Amino acid sequence: MEVILDTGATKTVIGEKVLDSITKNWQKELKTEILKDRNSGKEVMKFKFGDSRTVSLKTIVHLPVQLADRVFKLKAHVLPGRVPFLIGIETMRKMRGNIDTLNSTVELLGTKLKGNINNMGHIVLNLTVAEGRHDGRSIPLFHIVNDKGTRERESDRTVKTSTR
Repeated sequence: MEVILDTGATKTVIGEKVLDSITKNWQKELKTEILKDRNSGKEVMKFKFGDSRTVSLKTIVHLPVQLADRVFKLKAHVLPGRVPFLIGIETMRKMRGNIDTLNSTVELLGTKLKGNINNMGHIVLNLTVAEGRHDGRSIPLFHIVNDKGTRERESDRTVKTSTR
């Protein structure tokens, strides 16, 4: 699965059909916890697309994410349909994001990741869902990984120097 880094989006969003396909095999209580901000059908906010369409959002989710050795909840607004998973600029700023567009790399929370360019020209990161631990229990976690499928932290890499 891919997550798109979208500096043109203010909020982090995911389509309800994309979210459902990811969480279809999750335990009911975990799904309930993730969707705990469902607002009883009341509007949470309006989301305006670049083409001026407006959609009323009714659900916010907190997705369990692991990035290197950090586990945290990523807040995302759920949009109707098959909208891809987009990490917006507010989330990137909170994660101290730094994007190198020339090399398609991004640094989030001190972790440097190599991305790919999708067919629309966006930098995308790979996500895998795997078993992990959060709040003392075993749950599925979204793991943000680099383009080779391995997690890498800046401090884990060694720098080779030559002395000539």
